[in-house]
Amino acid sequence: MSKANKSFRHVLTWRKVVTLVLSLVIEIAIADPAFHTVVAQSVVHSSFHATLEELGYGERTLSSPWGSTQYSFRLPSNWFVEDGSYLDFEFGYFFTETEHSEGTMTRQFFGDLLFYIDDQLLQVYSLDTPALEHTHLRVDIPSNALNDQSSAYHDIRLELDAAFLCGVLHKAQLIVYPESVLSLNYSLTPHALDLADYPRPLYQRSFEPDQVRFVLPAQPSEVELRAASSIAAKLGDLTGGMNIGVTSDVNWLRDVSRGLNDSEHLLVIGQPDRNKLVAWLGENVVLPIPMRHREMALSTRGPALPAPGDTFSYTITVTNTTRISQTSLILVDNFPSGTDLVGCNPACTEVGDNEIHWQLNSLLPEATTSFYLTLRLTDTESSLVQPHFLENVAVLSSWKPLNASYLTVELGRTTGSEGWTTSLDQGDYFFVQDEQPVANGDGVLQEIFSPWDSNKVVLLVTGATDDAVYKAAQALSLETHFPDLKGPAGLIREIRYSPPLTETFSVNHTLADLGYTDKIVYGMYGQEITYWFPVPLGWSLTDDAYFRLLFGHSAAIDERVSTLTVLLNDIPWASVSLDESNATGGVLELDLPDSRIKHGTSNKISIQSWMQVSKDQCERIDIEQVWLNISQDSLLHLEHREQGADVLDLDYFPFPFNTQPDLSNVLFALPSLPEVAEVEGMLRIAYALGSSATGDGFRPFVSLGEEAIDAERLSYYHIVAIGRPSTSPLIRQINPLLPQPFVPGTDKVEHQIGEVLLRLPPDISLGYIQEIPSPWNDDRALLAVTGTTDEGIEWATYALSQKYWRLEGNLALVREGEGEDEVDIQSIDTRGLTSSGRVSEMTAAVPELTPVVTVTAAVGDGEDAGEIAQPTPFPGTPDTGSGLPTWVMLVVGVTVATIVIIFAIAVRKSKRR
Repeated sequence: MSKANKSFRHVLTWRKVVTLVLSLVIEIAIADPAFHTVVAQSVVHSSFHATLEELGYGERTLSSPWGSTQYSFRLPSNWFVEDGSYLDFEFGYFFTETEHSEGTMTRQFFGDLLFYIDDQLLQVYSLDTPALEHTHLRVDIPSNALNDQSSAYHDIRLELDAAFLCGVLHKAQLIVYPESVLSLNYSLTPHALDLADYPRPLYQRSFEPDQVRFVLPAQPSEVELRAASSIAAKLGDLTGGMNIGVTSDVNWLRDVSRGLNDSEHLLVIGQPDRNKLVAWLGENVVLPIPMRHREMALSTRGPALPAPGDTFSYTITVTNTTRISQTSLILVDNFPSGTDLVGCNPACTEVGDNEIHWQLNSLLPEATTSFYLTLRLTDTESSLVQPHFLENVAVLSSWKPLNASYLTVELGRTTGSEGWTTSLDQGDYFFVQDEQPVANGDGVLQEIFSPWDSNKVVLLVTGATDDAVYKAAQALSLETHFPDLKGPAGLIREIRYSPPLTETFSVNHTLADLGYTDKIVYGMYGQEITYWFPVPLGWSLTDDAYFRLLFGHSAAIDERVSTLTVLLNDIPWASVSLDESNATGGVLELDLPDSRIKHGTSNKISIQSWMQVSKDQCERIDIEQVWLNISQDSLLHLEHREQGADVLDLDYFPFPFNTQPDLSNVLFALPSLPEVAEVEGMLRIAYALGSSATGDGFRPFVSLGEEAIDAERLSYYHIVAIGRPSTSPLIRQINPLLPQPFVPGTDKVEHQIGEVLLRLPPDISLGYIQEIPSPWNDDRALLAVTGTTDEGIEWATYALSQKYWRLEGNLALVREGEGEDEVDIQSIDTRGLTSSGRVSEMTAAVPELTPVVTVTAAVGDGEDAGEIAQPTPFPGTPDTGSGLPTWVMLVVGVTVATIVIIFAIAVRKSKRR
């Protein structure tokens, strides 16, 4: 072998050694909790720039001699603001002395500008000239000004103080332009991993839209999808404008291996046996509640229906499934509370209450050994912790738990019941807390720093069984805060549901009933407070309906120029002066006109105030002295008449799907093997429903494939069916009832009216949203969210979840938008349209839907039958069955007859000659 080849092989050998050592170091580091602390505490420096306009603020004007304005914003909880941050104010100042006086030409001072952040004075700027146009002023923000972790909200306040000019007749204005810039230097600090703060840190409500990605098994079950939909609905209730994405465990791990995964918060749902990402995290990350691989086989056999007073036995079997002998094994049994130990075979050691140990000296490969435990159930159920069930937990350990077997049986009512039951296959993993197995039915919630981005978190919703996973999801759905879940992890042992919620709406609602508290706004000039309230679709408000607004305000304001204006759905409703008569205990009672109400959805009340201090006020007034208070006891009295049967219209969405406060009468029907886009669409729609429903928790149902075709079950639900007709059994079943049906057995759209056939090109993507009464119950609605392609379904679900206020009628066609508009929506109401009207509406909405006329000509049997294409008629041509208007056929007939008669007369005359 040449020296070069030997040298090359030598290099390769050392590379392998180095690679192996690095791999071992990485594996050891991953297993060490300190590794994650280091990752989480890695410092990332960055900067943020935004204009006041980008923060939602327009131009502001302050009038001399005193004026004030305020801007509010919220910082992400993991930002630490550093030196170098600043405000770049762009403003103009214009002073005019309205009456000439001595010294006018020599005036050199016109007032001070004071800049505050959270009441901390940052800078004072003196106005030394009567005119400034688009002047820039940099105000530095000290590093300690915005790092108070007790509050995420911060205020920038600008005050004009020219009190010394009170004796001078003048007019002066300071204009703050929206091009002013907030610039922040910051470093990212670790998020607080505390379930008590949920939905933070997933939801920050700061400068950028919050986003979370759900990670589900590649083939999710109904239970896992129900879990995800309930969490999504609660996020809709707790947050606003959150972006929800979905991926599968397989796709995420594949992207991780390719370095393609985005930096995102993750919500990972499923058992470790079903969700590969849960298993991967359990094996590669130190979890607060770790999971273990089951080693060797362990099963329990016990009575089927033990009753109080019975004596019964458990048989626990251990099998060595490894290839080596096992020594120093300990079998621990935690037998049910409410039972007394009678005996055990072989002999066992009692350790504390309801716990015994067996020592296994040696167990050969493939060998099996059994242990017997005899118990007596107490005579009364009152002594049992769980009065209706008994749970026995057997744990096989060496220096750590190796396996656990759970057997839960229901109590019987008569003694001496016969029958046996055996613990089920528990899967490959079980969870451990403090080196003790977690109960098989406990839901497991745990939050960790993302292994791929230490500034993001991963929230695992998991457990050893489907029921446990759903229990963990319901904890996130039913609770707004978790006072009992401090820290990064928690076990959910039981969910106690409130009494069943109904579809009733109260006639009287205070603002507190709607979830609002007393609201106080400070500062002069324009302020606005917004409230939302629902009105069911079947209600018609009477003349007795009203809104009683309770308010109060500061006595320091100038009643000559201070007003309060109320708008209903952005239309002016009433206005009142803010004066001494309503400074305390102000009451404004307004009739609620039904004509201005949006039925079946939320209505908006806007309260706008305009407050100024007296022009004679020379001393500077603190912003806290100018305020308006709206009481949470303000009342909406919705006196109404019932309108009868509900009217279905997309204009009212999310009604009627949000009428049950907990969404328990909503069913999402998906294909048997739903695509990621279909699952993502379902979760976005669930988010929209949760944001408009009034329940404290949410329990929508999900059905996959053929399970959806159950008439008795479907009659209870409002149904949202998502998928292409070729993949969704339910959409195929109701296809003939849709306003725009599909060609049976395909995803193609053709609409035939007489001989007029409307046909789409084969490669076009189009989403369809169609609403009809449920075929299984006229009092329920069915919403078909479908399309000609998967891309079309994505557009349809986006329109329904993000742009539903643009929908109307019973049919909406959705395609990709142009420019800044993400989707283009064309709504049609096919009810009441004539045939020609339907053609015109459809072709106007979708120009690609080409009308053609076909005349079927039988040229043979079976495959020999064909069609002869005829010229395309005008879309509004009436239907005659032959493709031509009746009057045209009559004219043609008369003309032909006339020609025949003329020809006959001419022939006769010719013969005579």
